[in-house]
Amino acid sequence: YSGRSLVLLFSARLPSSGASFVLSDARLHAVEPTTSPTPPHPTPDRPSGLDPPNVVLIILDAARADAFSLYGAERATTPNLEALAEKSYVFDRVTADCPYTLCSSPTILTGLSFLHHGVIARGLRISEEVTTLAERLADAGYYTLGVTSNPNNSQRIGLRQGFDDYYNTWKYGGPVFSRDPANLQALVVKGLDAAPSNQPVFLMAHYVPPHEPYAPPPEFDIFTDPDYDGVVSKKLKLQQRILQRRIQLDDRDLVQFRALYDGNLRMADAWVGTLLETLEDGGLLENSIVVVTSDHGEAFREHGRFSHNSTVFEEMMHVPLVLRLPKGWTSPTIDEDRLVALTDIVPTLLNLVGVPGAEDTDGSDLFGPDDPDRVVYMRSSQPKGGSWGARTRSHKAVVDPEHASLFNLDEDHLERRDGIAESPALFYALLARLEAAALSAGNADDDTDTMLPEEIETLKALGYL
Repeated sequence: YSGRSLVLLFSARLPSSGASFVLSDARLHAVEPTTSPTPPHPTPDRPSGLDPPNVVLIILDAARADAFSLYGAERATTPNLEALAEKSYVFDRVTADCPYTLCSSPTILTGLSFLHHGVIARGLRISEEVTTLAERLADAGYYTLGVTSNPNNSQRIGLRQGFDDYYNTWKYGGPVFSRDPANLQALVVKGLDAAPSNQPVFLMAHYVPPHEPYAPPPEFDIFTDPDYDGVVSKKLKLQQRILQRRIQLDDRDLVQFRALYDGNLRMADAWVGTLLETLEDGGLLENSIVVVTSDHGEAFREHGRFSHNSTVFEEMMHVPLVLRLPKGWTSPTIDEDRLVALTDIVPTLLNLVGVPGAEDTDGSDLFGPDDPDRVVYMRSSQPKGGSWGARTRSHKAVVDPEHASLFNLDEDHLERRDGIAESPALFYALLARLEAAALSAGNADDDTDTMLPEEIETLKALGYL
């Protein structure tokens, strides 16, 4: 209705006899859109006569944004990224749409949300009809190199499409080899050595750290308490039992556990620095667009959970995004506090390098106009009645089989206080939009709804659909 969402709120009572409902206290609310969208920003210009820019996409697995000293964390976890950020855009409100790699990796590499790429569970893969960032850049004359240490970003789910050379680190020595960033770095060097000298390069490098196991080597294990004598250690099996909540942690244990994670992040940051040095030594960095991001965050019992996969709260969804332009390009002022989704990476990169296809994604060019009414939809990995979310720039609606909440993230970034009673119209408007998006979505594999029937029934039973 004139661009507004209308929500009818009422009370319903079923009399003790008869089948008719008694309705009362009916109120019609109009959820007004913002009427003054941000005007378009100029696209960065590059000096004439330069070669097409290289594109470098770095993914740090399970890297929650608020653990980065770049984003204000007290521990010095990301000194190399802070140095990169001095010449970069650093976006603050960046959200994944899924808190697990299997779902987020296709989003990062296609620009499609889970609603449209359809990879929400094991056994699914993106359709060959979906065009990846690597395919578009290869068609534009790029040498495309992919190196990944996570099997949930792999050929198995269709993400090798478009890469000239593609290395899965676990094929070279098992899971321990795969987790070690030194081995990913060696494969990056191998691929870059094979790069034709007359082609621009697209590099995708997906690191496992800071993902579990939290076992930083001594040079990066700088945040733990040397006098700690509790249950937490670097042993993989013990950590898995902690993450499965089979071992309970007290507050001191939790601090030590988080310190190991932060050491992992410090290690990942160091290897980002090494990769950037490799590109600089090879004469590639100066003319490169560099993006650093993560597929999802990591929880440390903020809402009763560890690790990721299971909720859509900020500790699992809020991720970093750093974007550096090549030397000599203009750097127009843009709103780095706008709402950003991982779907935005592909259209932004395509427009920066002048390659078509941005319009075929679900994302927005970060150098284009901001949509103040944007809603980003989220889902957890549980196939039966997991967590779902719909977030705007300032608010997030969260529903699961047991709870429904609305959070004002500007005032309550830890998501502790439910605001449905204060803003019921906004909550139900977001849930209506989530329903419409989920029920109209197509699975890229078999063209069926990506929301499973049992999930729909769970939300219906709770009154959310």
